Amino acid sequence: CLCPASFPTMTDVSPTVLAASYAGLVAVNVVYGRGLFGVRTNADVSAAYPTDVTPSGATFAIWGPIFLLEGAGTAVLASGGDASRMALVAGPWVTTWLGECLWQAVFGVLPVPQGGATAGRKLASLAPAALFVGAAHVKMLGGALALVGGAPAYGLVGAAVVDFPTGLNAGWLAAASGIAFTLVAQQVPPLQPLATPEAGGGPLCG
Repeated sequence: CLCPASFPTMTDVSPTVLAASYAGLVAVNVVYGRGLFGVRTNADVSAAYPTDVTPSGATFAIWGPIFLLEGAGTAVLASGGDASRMALVAGPWVTTWLGECLWQAVFGVLPVPQGGATAGRKLASLAPAALFVGAAHVKMLGGALALVGGAPAYGLVGAAVVDFPTGLNAGWLAAASGIAFTLVAQQVPPLQPLATPEAGGGPLCG
């Protein structure tokens, strides 16, 4: 199964794979961000599935800077500018991006409006969405921890475009995991008491 412990591990990522993976991440986010090819936008789906722990829509603009910084980091890493740390973060970045793209795919097919769908149908998308975003968080957090104990940053550039976006992405994926857990809990009667700001915020500790 694709659980956080068994999500693909990549310890030897080539510069080409890293660059291609980043390009795929950007492409998927453009499609779901703008609603291309008839897909629903993230904003539309999120609006149909509110929670008490979902931040305001403008808050999600943080992903733009995160992905831009990771793009700069990809350029530095893929060009060999920070070879000593390429092995530390390339695998976590690629697997995290895969998890984020898979989350987009399953989240984007949630029934809208949700009132006409059964709890089972909604869980068929919400449960794997939570799994993918949780796995992505685990992988990016692992990359951040590897950087802490790894080689020194490649000057200010490396700190700004490798270390900083790694930690920032891990932090926001923790928030996304809390939201995803809350969405699942809303659909499962025994778990509904957990779908509160206090309970939904639990996974945010990362």
